[in-house]
Amino acid sequence: MDLSAYIATQMDHLLPDGYTPPQLDAAVGCAKKKVQTLLDLVCLDKGVYKTFHHLNTLNYPIFLYFLAQALAEQGDEVGATKIFYLNKILNGIDLYYKINLGFPFLLGHVIGSVFCRADYGNNQVFYQNVLIGVNDNKRPYLGDGLIVFPGAKIIGNVKIGENVVISAGVTIIDKEIPSNVIVFSGEKGGLVFKDLDERYCDRYFIKASRNIPHG
Repeated sequence: MDLSAYIATQMDHLLPDGYTPPQLDAAVGCAKKKVQTLLDLVCLDKGVYKTFHHLNTLNYPIFLYFLAQALAEQGDEVGATKIFYLNKILNGIDLYYKINLGFPFLLGHVIGSVFCRADYGNNQVFYQNVLIGVNDNKRPYLGDGLIVFPGAKIIGNVKIGENVVISAGVTIIDKEIPSNVIVFSGEKGGLVFKDLDERYCDRYFIKASRNIPHG
């Protein structure tokens, strides 16, 4: 299948302004290579995480994010913006191409997730309906090995250490989280920490991925 033609058709139908990025083929090749490099670092025993496919809703959103970044690197801000909107329309994710997620990362479902320009570490996983947000012009710092389960919110002047798991539905606003813990919701909006005695991201990524430089 001609992936570039497929994407151009999606843009023509959903964002019909007549503009198709002139260097779409090159950007598609770059993004496809990058997403496969990422998938090669995943250790989950699921075929959906092994090979890129345009109908795979777990890796196509990641591909579109990389594609928008590739177009932006070419200086094509219009094309990058259209791909950002395409990802938002098709997959329900707000992940702007100027946001720099660490590497590798996984989106373990994407619907309803919103990402701000936070400081992201490597080996991170984000599930659906996650919010990484700004509060009073302050943005979160997210340490390596962070796993964020569905419905969690991390907002404002938050500093999260390494190897942290945020449980489903937890809201963290302007707080500091130590390394090596699982975070649960407590009473009256408080947080409860449970010690974590394993490197949790090793459930998702091969250990060699820890040696990849940040960014």
